[in-house]
Amino acid sequence: MSNETIRYCVHLFPAVSNQSEIDEYRNRFDPLAFKVAPHITLVFPFDIQPEPISRLLSHVHATAETFAPFTVT
Repeated sequence: MSNETIRYCVHLFPAVSNQSEIDEYRNRFDPLAFKVAPHITLVFPFDIQPEPISRLLSHVHATAETFAPFTVT
């Protein structure tokens, strides 16, 4: 069995009306701004053994269903 792992994280990418303002701020202060769009991190990066992505997605969906919807303002 391989010891190889894959790094995942879970982000929420909300639609925003002030994208240019957010980008300007991130470009000044976030060294990773050029790698990922503005987001909300729901689960910080974690390493797991390679497995079918469907198993991970099923877990994420099942977990998300336990939370009430919320508004991002």
